[in-house]
Amino acid sequence: MSDGILSTNELEALRDAVDSDVLPEDAEDGAASNVLDDGEGLPRHRFGEGRVVGARLEERLSYVFDRSARALETRLSDVLEVTATAAVTFLKVTRFSEFKEAFEVDSRELAMLGFQAAGLPGAGLIAIEPELVDRLVEALMGGAQNPDPGGGKRGRRAVTELDMRVLQRLIASFLDDLGNVWNPAEPLNISITSADTTGVVARSYTESAPVVVALLEASLGKRMIGMLGLVLPRGAVDVMADPSSAELRRNREGMGYGPMADLVPEFEVSVEVQLGGKRISVRDLLALSAGDILFLEGKRRAVGHVQGVAKLVGVPGSRNGNKALRIAEVLGRN
Repeated sequence: MSDGILSTNELEALRDAVDSDVLPEDAEDGAASNVLDDGEGLPRHRFGEGRVVGARLEERLSYVFDRSARALETRLSDVLEVTATAAVTFLKVTRFSEFKEAFEVDSRELAMLGFQAAGLPGAGLIAIEPELVDRLVEALMGGAQNPDPGGGKRGRRAVTELDMRVLQRLIASFLDDLGNVWNPAEPLNISITSADTTGVVARSYTESAPVVVALLEASLGKRMIGMLGLVLPRGAVDVMADPSSAELRRNREGMGYGPMADLVPEFEVSVEVQLGGKRISVRDLLALSAGDILFLEGKRRAVGHVQGVAKLVGVPGSRNGNKALRIAEVLGRN
């Protein structure tokens, strides 16, 4: 029997390097092999071969998930019609087993949605706590006028198939946001592929699968309303945005670069605010006909949409005989 190419110590060192995402010191010498030239002689990276590791990895993950949390805040505030916040409480490149343990996937009911990013090997997963599901579904079904009944004490109920259907559109919108902040130049095209509450989606992962894990905590004021767990395949890290280039691009935009920059402040946009609403039975809805009057209930807080995007939260009222909205907060301004 011939001797192995690597000694036992060398094999152990290699395993440790892979597990810790640390490249050997002399790996830099071969970095050029990961770069190709396109037709114009410009460098481009082969997908999945130029790995992002070390300090660059932490920097990019923090950058992307901070902006993802801001996007989630906007979505939640829009649905709940009250200012919501989202904070990243756990962020790590690890094995799937650690996510299962941290989020207690095997020991409690969760709303789980599997998703796929086009061109990216592996699958992703979103897991949402029932308390957050309950609140979001209630709001999406028209019950957001009093987002905190009973001083925050809410009874738990099982997550249903209807809940999952109602949630999918909201989660799909958030995944679009995630894809855009992940790489603004080439956004991830993410689509939901499965949904369940029994853990079938999670069982498609092996315990040792390398993944990116983030836990986001949603709150209203100082009170947490639920957690959302997000899992992406490890390969997604290699196509993340570079914070330095994104920062440079933002600075240039802020300095007014571009041929139409001076004209932008004069553009007109559409601002829409829903000032009233009402919940009625299906029987009453079917009985409505032309000429009937439907009395609406005014809202204590309303969300203003700019070109269809929730940007303003305020208190409805009137001024000089006109309907008005006193702005309490501008969403997404960080």
